[in-house]
Amino acid sequence: MLRLFQLMTLTLSVFWILTFHSVALGTYTLPLGHYVFEQLPIKQPSIVEVSWNSTGNVSVMVMDQGQFTQFLNGSNPYQGAISLARSGTLLYLATQGTYYVVAYAYLQDVNVSLNYSVEPANVTFTLFPFYSEIYTLNLTYPFNLHVFFVSNSTLEVMISNLQNQTVFLSKGTHLSSGNFVNATLTLPAGEYNVKVSNLLNYTVPVYGFVTYSSVYPNPFSQSREYFPMGIASYGIYNRSGTPVPYTVRAPVVLGWVNVSSILAHDSSARILNVSPYSASLQLNVPLVVYTGQGNQTYWVQNVAEFLTNDSVLCYQSSVLNVTSVNATLTNNSITGRGAVYPPFQNGFYYTYITRNYTYHLPLSLELSVNVSVLQGLGVQLKFWVMVIQNGSQYPMKGLTFDSVLVKVPAKKAFLYVSGYQTPVSINYYDAELVFGGGGNGAIATFKQLNAYLALFYYNGSLRPFPSVYSFGGDTAEASTNVNVIYTGNFVLATVGNEDPAFLTNSFSPKLPVVHPNLVTNTTPQVSNTTNTSGPTKSTNTSSGTSKENTSVGVTNTTNVHPPMSASGSRNVVNEYLLVPVVILIVAVYLWFRRRGRRPTLNLGDSGLLCKL
Repeated sequence: MLRLFQLMTLTLSVFWILTFHSVALGTYTLPLGHYVFEQLPIKQPSIVEVSWNSTGNVSVMVMDQGQFTQFLNGSNPYQGAISLARSGTLLYLATQGTYYVVAYAYLQDVNVSLNYSVEPANVTFTLFPFYSEIYTLNLTYPFNLHVFFVSNSTLEVMISNLQNQTVFLSKGTHLSSGNFVNATLTLPAGEYNVKVSNLLNYTVPVYGFVTYSSVYPNPFSQSREYFPMGIASYGIYNRSGTPVPYTVRAPVVLGWVNVSSILAHDSSARILNVSPYSASLQLNVPLVVYTGQGNQTYWVQNVAEFLTNDSVLCYQSSVLNVTSVNATLTNNSITGRGAVYPPFQNGFYYTYITRNYTYHLPLSLELSVNVSVLQGLGVQLKFWVMVIQNGSQYPMKGLTFDSVLVKVPAKKAFLYVSGYQTPVSINYYDAELVFGGGGNGAIATFKQLNAYLALFYYNGSLRPFPSVYSFGGDTAEASTNVNVIYTGNFVLATVGNEDPAFLTNSFSPKLPVVHPNLVTNTTPQVSNTTNTSGPTKSTNTSSGTSKENTSVGVTNTTNVHPPMSASGSRNVVNEYLLVPVVILIVAVYLWFRRRGRRPTLNLGDSGLLCKL
């Protein structure tokens, strides 16, 4: 137990440290002129960290044996590493010996809470009297610089640029001894010197380091064991290790895949309420909406869900409001063929799932998301799939399986990929076409896989994202035993060791087939700027309700767009003749569909998307 002393009292309180762990010393009432202390026997070089919270300014100090003796004698009540503050943290580099943590009420009566920890730390370098240690940095991109140095005496740490302008300076003041620096700065590209100086007439030990990182989002900074593997664009070129950001704003993002082999299994998937043989191919992209009173951000998914042991798939649309951590959706704020489901990671999300379809290999698909602004109504999202090849058949059939209206007063809206900044509630402004588990954060282990992938955006013409990586960064689902390479044309995903990697700065595939009416519903109100600078761990999972398998294959999907002639113009006469027939067919279909099937809101079935 700590005991309370008035300065000049010579009785000692001793607490022996047997292990290096954080210790809470407790809360104490210190009348003016009184102090408490704790003795620390240090057997190896260590960093002592002391933190406190007080009702008034208090002197917190870490002293060696000689300094503590002087403190007790009253020759100088301020010894060692010192901080005069109501609350804070004090760091001290202690070599082998006996040390003391002291809290002294030098100004007024106080109540103070004290905590400390002792962690082993080797001495990085020793500074002789009036010597300096200099670190030189020369970076070609804006960066975050972190400097950390701690000693048992005052240090001066100065950061200057090539023009000898000081951008940072830390040294002792009348309120602090300045024996440690722990600071992060954001600096523009350039050459900098970090100078650590000993201005005293005796040698001091120093523990420290200098680290830096790009201010731009780093796809490799994700702290996860497994990744969704496939193809993704983060809006960042990789120029010999130097990140160069760019921005794409587009009304359409499209992913293409050709699968000739697929089988996945995860024995633990049922714990997450998904089929062990399920896997997903997810087209994920952020949506940014300008309202005139601020921006809103949504995370949009167009997902193909596979039951790989039954050759069955279905399609899912999903929209999550990620404007802020607590952003939400309701069935009044968003409408479509689906519905808003109960809370998911602090918010509600919209989703819709189609009926099941039978697929055959090889299977070639296009998934796309199309955004447009409907003045006075909101933002329309169309979730589209086109089946190019299904086994030996080439149906060339396209289907808008869900049309969603986000009821927000939008001035502009676009799908957004940018390497300039990080969103609030998701990890990146990235576009992804990636393989993952069947939903609810599941991880699919692929036993068989051979799939070619490509990722495009439309802005007046269909263009590939120029720089791509082999892994996604926002969806919670992931995959294992998937190896991804760039073939020089497409990206190829096969069975093998997963290696999240940067693939290329010049992704230039040629899309085999593009549905002619892919972009007919886009509007000129959407920004068409690409490759320009953008404005200066929430994840979604694919989920929904279980579906009964049907015998209807993908080849039976309906082309909901009239075909174009070779020149791209429509046959107007034929369109007018078809209008009443199409309206009648659609009306009858919707009447029977509404009577026969309504979307269920049973979240307990979430993830069992095709069949058990």
